[in-house]
Amino acid sequence: MLDLSVQRFGSRNVLDFMGRTLTYAALGESVDRAARGLQDMGVVKGTRVALCLPNTPYYPILFFAILKAGGVVVNVNPLYVERELAHLLEDSGATIIATCDIAEIHARVLKVAGQMGVKHVITCPIAGALPTLKSIAYRIFKRAEIGRAPTNARHSTFDALLEAKGAPSPVAVSPDEVAVLQYTGGTTGEPKAAMLSHANLVANADAMVVFVGGEQPHQDRVLGALPLFHVFALTTVLTYSIRTGAEMILLPRFELQQLLKTIERTKPSYFPAVPTIYAAITTAAETQKIDLSSIYACISGGAPLPAEVRIAFEAATGAKLCEGYGLSEASPIITCNPIDGLNKPGSAGLPFPGTTIEIRDREDPM
Repeated sequence: MLDLSVQRFGSRNVLDFMGRTLTYAALGESVDRAARGLQDMGVVKGTRVALCLPNTPYYPILFFAILKAGGVVVNVNPLYVERELAHLLEDSGATIIATCDIAEIHARVLKVAGQMGVKHVITCPIAGALPTLKSIAYRIFKRAEIGRAPTNARHSTFDALLEAKGAPSPVAVSPDEVAVLQYTGGTTGEPKAAMLSHANLVANADAMVVFVGGEQPHQDRVLGALPLFHVFALTTVLTYSIRTGAEMILLPRFELQQLLKTIERTKPSYFPAVPTIYAAITTAAETQKIDLSSIYACISGGAPLPAEVRIAFEAATGAKLCEGYGLSEASPIITCNPIDGLNKPGSAGLPFPGTTIEIRDREDPM
């Protein structure tokens, strides 16, 4: 999927992070170099590599690099406490972990990785992902909040990973083999890994294309305020964007005023989010002069969408806000109200394109 989009859309921007942009061609080159670096680090087919990262350019680069190197992505919430992180590393069998250099997160990852016998830790500096002036300011004013990686063979940096020479060795992978271990709380006990195959991820991305009415004649801009380590954004932001040649506008976290400024600066057309974010934007629009007119379609997930939030958001933006439903095991969307068609309040909508749903008796499921 990535290689095809690099060929088709090479000169287009694939992402915007705080004003710094990257083209599809540059993404493809970085992915190849990172994949070669991972293979030099010992990644072979089936190696589990954990990504403990906020939304930054490092995430999509490493996500696709791991897959190209033959590995399996293990998504990790950077805010997990030590116990949660230890469980995921032990359960997944991850031998490599990539994380950012935000001191609190970095120190926690280094500590737990050491305890769990993780072979390699890759540090991704936040300043290195920012535009030049913001990068300089970050290094100066956030100096006390930047973690320092030990200098030894077990610890590496993202820049060092990209110094690898040569193309990555091709790895034969079948569509039904595992691409991502996506941990989900489920209903009881510790988080469990949903095993998402390459085919699962591609099928959901293709279904997204059908859902929105096909590839757009212009370049979509997809606002990524939700974390990519969560399966909702993984599909509706990352894989959908790559599949269609859209531009991802990534925010490291949800902060309302930063989000509003980003909308006005980048003019996104498509904006998947959760009801609380839509409600916050609607409330802000009542007292602030904000241009939200670029947004034409949104998918709401993660929680039920109150009818009053949908009505108010659509009035403020002119966009269509559609409620959907999914679960990690389905990678993730299985139903959604149509963009062009009837949206029923309180309904999770119709089956997503290509989705088969069975209704069974709880008392007699067979």
